[in-house]
Amino acid sequence: MANTKLSDIMEWDEAGNVKVKASKDISDTAMQAIKRIKTNPKTGEIEIELWDKVQTLRLLAKASGLLDNPDESDKPSVIGINVKAPETFDNEE
Repeated sequence: MANTKLSDIMEWDEAGNVKVKASKDISDTAMQAIKRIKTNPKTGEIEIELWDKVQTLRLLAKASGLLDNPDESDKPSVIGINVKAPETFDNEE
């Protein structure tokens, strides 16, 4: 579910025409990522809702013990990055 791309389910051309792939052309993993399909016969519109990737990854991380505190899983992750600029030398001759 976390690796499914929209292009696994739909395709479009340069003109912006969108087409849902035939079910035989959609992989089993992409099929499992589909939460709901809603159609409107009057307008011909198709709405495809996929399962939330972030929530799926969070659940997998929690089950794998990768989250330090499971109670804080709704909070965003904070990553500290320290950048040190290279030393410069003034070469005057």
